[in-house]
Amino acid sequence: MNNIFAVLFGVVWGAAAAFANSRIARKALEKKDIKAAKNARRVQMLVDIAALVVLVLLRNILPFPYEISLVSAIIALSVLTIVFLFAMGKTKK
Repeated sequence: MNNIFAVLFGVVWGAAAAFANSRIARKALEKKDIKAAKNARRVQMLVDIAALVVLVLLRNILPFPYEISLVSAIIALSVLTIVFLFAMGKTKK
């Protein structure tokens, strides 16, 4: 049961970071500037790193194995960032 909670926590944490990334990308695309897009990508990388660092720092506080949460967050972050950006591109047409 602990492993299930660890996976759920990781997926939710990764989804939150992916959603933040999609909001950052949307704001950059609204500006229609290449410099804004480059800066947005840098900020997205910082969001990714911060989300994973927070999980590592919480490893002693979490009541379940943080390794499982970390892997789940990485997978959710990667997949959902792509899904959110794809959905955003589809609605722009």
